Amino acid sequence: MPAHALLLGDRLYGCAAFAAQALTACQRVGSHFLFRARMLINPQVIRRLRDGSRLIRVPVRATKRSTIVGWLEVREIRLRVGRPGHRTQVLRLWTSLLDPRTAPALEMAQLYARRWEHELYFREVKRHLRKTAVLQSHTVETGAQEIAAVVLASALLAVERITTAGDDLSVLRVSFPKLLVVVQAMWLTVSLGEGVLSERQIQTMLKRGYARLRQCRTPARRSRSCPRKVRQPIKRWPRLMRNESVEGPFHLEIL
Repeated sequence: MPAHALLLGDRLYGCAAFAAQALTACQRVGSHFLFRARMLINPQVIRRLRDGSRLIRVPVRATKRSTIVGWLEVREIRLRVGRPGHRTQVLRLWTSLLDPRTAPALEMAQLYARRWEHELYFREVKRHLRKTAVLQSHTVETGAQEIAAVVLASALLAVERITTAGDDLSVLRVSFPKLLVVVQAMWLTVSLGEGVLSERQIQTMLKRGYARLRQCRTPARRSRSCPRKVRQPIKRWPRLMRNESVEGPFHLEIL
């Protein structure tokens, strides 16, 4: 865990056992966490705070046993998420930030909603930048070096993405895989052309490359949510006969 950071996690990590481990790791470096907790957990409410959140206590149980080995005190934020005219969903968030004055409930809910941008970044890195299922290294040290190299490469691509977008285009409108192909060709040409091409020729080539990058724009991303259906019905799930999407901005309401 880096120091003074906020660890975000989805429902897979939203249980007391993992939250207790995360809290211990965060406290060592002065960091905090924000998880989406599972709805089946029944906590003990300590008190309700002014922003609508609550201080709660949840039991920490031993692995593969129901024995309670301790208690965890966290702040719980319940919110209703939905779009006008469509069914809403109730979410439960847990955080180690206990002071509602420095971390208001609504701001925490909005921050968690932005977590999907991180998921898109990880998908781009794994599917387009690396293109391999697992790391190619065989030791912990070389694995860390490989991950660091991927992060550095993604940071350099982010700089090129910002340069391409300029002031009149959103950075997210620049296609990551298309940008990667053009930038790789530009880097290779500059590397091979060193000492062969003049500085003027290199700058002309780069100018044409950035002009090509400006063509890597994608349509504006539409806000949508997936229908709760499946193509092959399992138990009582409705069958998906046609694709649907819900348009419009999300509304967050603290409960």
